Amino acid sequence: MVLPTCFNTVDDLYYDLIDNLLDNGVNSADRTGVGTRRLFGLSFCLDAGKKLLVPTFKPVNIKAVMAEFWCFTNGITDVDELKKFGCNWWEANLQDANKRWGTPNNRNLGPVYGAQWVKPYICGTDVEGQGYGDPGYQVPVWTDQLTNLIKTIKDNPTDRRMYVTAWNPEDFEAMALPPCYHGFQVFVEDDYLHLMWHMRSCDVILGLPHDILFHQFLMMALAAECGLKVGYMTVTLGDTHIYNNAMEAAETFYNRIRKMRATGEKRAVPVLLNDFVGFKSVCPSMLDHHALFEGDYDPMDNIKVQMAV
Repeated sequence: MVLPTCFNTVDDLYYDLIDNLLDNGVNSADRTGVGTRRLFGLSFCLDAGKKLLVPTFKPVNIKAVMAEFWCFTNGITDVDELKKFGCNWWEANLQDANKRWGTPNNRNLGPVYGAQWVKPYICGTDVEGQGYGDPGYQVPVWTDQLTNLIKTIKDNPTDRRMYVTAWNPEDFEAMALPPCYHGFQVFVEDDYLHLMWHMRSCDVILGLPHDILFHQFLMMALAAECGLKVGYMTVTLGDTHIYNNAMEAAETFYNRIRKMRATGEKRAVPVLLNDFVGFKSVCPSMLDHHALFEGDYDPMDNIKVQMAV
């Protein structure tokens, strides 16, 4: 299996990524008006089967990422539901969308991410029109991409169509935000499940650390349900950027990693359990991250950065 540049830890990845953006990125205006420093067309991989893929130069809210994962794999797009389970970062995008839609009291993000993964599509027709009146009436058929993916992994693991997408241009206007990470593909080899996902727009400081952990949870859930081991995560990035309001934080994070590398300092990262008993299904009925990994997580203090909307 040929892989792009592979990093042992998220800290190692960020040492390279931030350095590349600071040295080679170009300054650009953007949709939010904040402005960015950006590059295009990067790729990397991480071993997703040993330790939790979290940085130590800053913290990631593990509980909140699992809440988002659980909600999306269950098709939940209500912001209050996301908040109830511990994921709070969608409120700003919802309020921005409500201004666009003219719906100040709306609490639903629209058909984003998981709603696309498990949504019903119109396919086929009721030829005889039984009960529908018009013989040409289109019959809604539930096309659950996640369920279909799991079935294919189990029945035909060399299939090249093991791809799940959230990218649906017909629904863009109804989405609070078109998906930044919009598709993932599964590859099975020697009892290992590998996964590749793509970001069209990558916020390096705020978004990417959460997205990496989200997709590791996804790999763990798929592997547990299909009786496989977790392999490598490959990521491709389109517009890869640091917002101008996060530039100072990015430099501080970079210097933290550089100091740790120079001194040999090691900070604790949880180790994955072998059987991921917390994931009996890719849509687990409950959230219990304690059944997925063990050990302490000891990151450095966070630096607050306002999300650009």
